Amino acid sequence: MTRETIVSLGFASSREQADSVATLLEQHSGLPFRGVNFSSAISNPEAFGEHIHDRDVIAHSAGEYAVKLATEYGALPRSATFIAPPIPERVRRLVWRGALIGYDDPATRFDMDEKITNFSAKTEIKRHPILNFGAIAKLGHFASLDYALELQKSGVPVTIGFMEHDGLFNLSTIDPDAITALRGAGVVVKQIRGTHTRFTANPVNTMNEIAMAPELVAPISTLDPSLSFRGTVLPHLGAFAARLRSAA
Repeated sequence: MTRETIVSLGFASSREQADSVATLLEQHSGLPFRGVNFSSAISNPEAFGEHIHDRDVIAHSAGEYAVKLATEYGALPRSATFIAPPIPERVRRLVWRGALIGYDDPATRFDMDEKITNFSAKTEIKRHPILNFGAIAKLGHFASLDYALELQKSGVPVTIGFMEHDGLFNLSTIDPDAITALRGAGVVVKQIRGTHTRFTANPVNTMNEIAMAPELVAPISTLDPSLSFRGTVLPHLGAFAARLRSAA
């Protein structure tokens, strides 16, 4: 019997959203998936660890932090894919950028899935405000790349998928030596199109693109310099990009 792949969603994700993402991936692949939202995972990391132990794990954003907490209880995934991983940042900047993305991401004007994603986040924050906001400071200091390296060295194959135009985390602050260390240890590092919320809005397309994308060879500074939204990833991003830069 094929074991479920566990999908660990990020900050302010809801159970409904986790179920929806898992269902889409399951319908596309024909394989079993189970989604776990952020508040459920971090409220009982030991129980979450029982879900992820010896199973393939896909973690979006802060979902990687939930995986880390679970591994502190002895859990060890069979493999781990980290999408749009957290990068250390000042808390106030994360809050401000998150608010801009949640309430004025241009994608929400063109993509109904994205609208559902953001509505779900607002609803979940209202359901569990203390738990969610209490995690923000920890996320701002979470060294996700160090953890990915640690996991790889423990024998767990790790893949990282950075978003070209993340918008929440400033990838240009990443030390290029950190990427070199990851790749040297065998971590598969890739970069794909889209903004921070792309996975929760379009999980199937995101996973397909990660699978097809070449490994990252360019300097990390080319991924997200100054949080700009240039190119054709999404329409009408200029004004939104300027507001994100002003929050940096």
